[in-house]
Amino acid sequence: MADKNFQMKNRNGEGWDKLYPRTKMEQVEGLDTKMAEVENVAKGASKAKVFDTIAALDAWLAIPGNKATLSVGDNLYIRDLEVPDYWWDGVAKQPLATEKVALELASASVDGLMAKTDKSKLDGVAANANNYAHPANHPASVITQDASNRFVTDVEKANWNAVPVVTVGAAAPASAKTGDIWYDTSN
Repeated sequence: MADKNFQMKNRNGEGWDKLYPRTKMEQVEGLDTKMAEVENVAKGASKAKVFDTIAALDAWLAIPGNKATLSVGDNLYIRDLEVPDYWWDGVAKQPLATEKVALELASASVDGLMAKTDKSKLDGVAANANNYAHPANHPASVITQDASNRFVTDVEKANWNAVPVVTVGAAAPASAKTGDIWYDTSN
């Protein structure tokens, strides 16, 4: 397998400045793992877990093996809106620096992951109400024509196709049709 190298660079506004000499990735302990973690967070590939209380989160973290299921950047949400949410830094939970969002499911009487008016409206939509199938055929009369969009007749197509193609060059065009013009420049 080929060696993987990395070069740390800093954007200077117009290009990139090299900060450190090129280094083999395997020479920096754990760099492959950390680079993958950073890339996952940047791509939004982090996961989330939801807990009723901070105590429930702490109890879950205390269970052997649970921390190993977390990746750097995973979010740890608490349903209680009065306490902070957290994210996993690879070692411990850290408070999220964002505004709390209600994580309860919406109902016809309680706001949640969608407004109660929207939930109520959606509950009233009949099953398959939007099950539209576009017809395989329809008459041309349903299409509105304007100055930029018009139908073309077979006669108009034939007239356009009859216009000769003009070629300039030393070699004759390979796919010329009757009536095409060639300006031979080989002499």
